[in-house]
Amino acid sequence: VAFYNLGGDPATSDRCPTSERCGTIAPGQGWSFFQQGLERLGRGYRGSAFLNIDQPFVALLAKDVIRGNDMEIGGDTLRLGGGSSTQYAPIVERTEAVGSRITVQNTSSTQDACFEITYYAAGSGVAMAVDPPGGSGRCPEGGMHVPSRGSWLRDYNDLPVPMGFEGSAVIRSKGKR
Repeated sequence: VAFYNLGGDPATSDRCPTSERCGTIAPGQGWSFFQQGLERLGRGYRGSAFLNIDQPFVALLAKDVIRGNDMEIGGDTLRLGGGSSTQYAPIVERTEAVGSRITVQNTSSTQDACFEITYYAAGSGVAMAVDPPGGSGRCPEGGMHVPSRGSWLRDYNDLPVPMGFEGSAVIRSKGKR
């Protein structure tokens, strides 16, 4: 597993502790890499991870959630395959109870890119917000500049939609830079 910071620079890597424990993984079996215990990443690490493997796999992102004195464990299956120029976030919320997080990952190892997120309220085909709202120095035709292997994060605090928003988003690549 190769970890990169938000700017796309290498942060560290992790691998199986011994060759005996990480030979071929049998069907129905798995291997876990625990980000929270990887001290080389440092507390508060934000960035991306790339898996380098030699057999088909399914990735599961586990989430530990602390609610009061209780710890809940959840997980999401991650999309497989290479990146594409358009991705859909079918549920995006910014309410008192739920705050969505969107991470846009530039999967290229060599090319910078520009990305744009368009937000739609539930039941509406009209864009409520375009993020970022216009062109900028490295992305004159619109979009946020994201370096190769870099990440662009949007969360509860900086989603460009009003409190109470329930809807979706479309993430588009605006091209390489």
